[in-house]
Amino acid sequence: MKIDEVSKQLGLTKDTLRYYEKLGLIYAVPKSASGVREYDDLAIEHIKFIICMRNTGLTLKQIKNYIDLYNQGEQTHDERLEILNAQRQYVIEQITTLNESLEFLEYKIARYHNQKN
Repeated sequence: MKIDEVSKQLGLTKDTLRYYEKLGLIYAVPKSASGVREYDDLAIEHIKFIICMRNTGLTLKQIKNYIDLYNQGEQTHDERLEILNAQRQYVIEQITTLNESLEFLEYKIARYHNQKN
């Protein structure tokens, strides 16, 4: 799949995709004879992983660290699991905070509706 297609499919700019490659977050994507990047399914899955991890609040530096650990093999299993568990806890806390904020907003909105009646 060409970079334009990947960009549209995943909602990232072409510059972002190139930047991820430059940082080593994804392996060097092969290029056609004309120099156009050709993303395979594995590269796309790696990019989806990066997007997911960014959505949980990890920085690119933290994601790079995780990927480097992954590439070192099984001996880093526990360290990678620790990273994922810590980020899971962070996401749970964020969800709790957002749910509390949503409840407050709903309360405030209901009060405005009740004042009109």
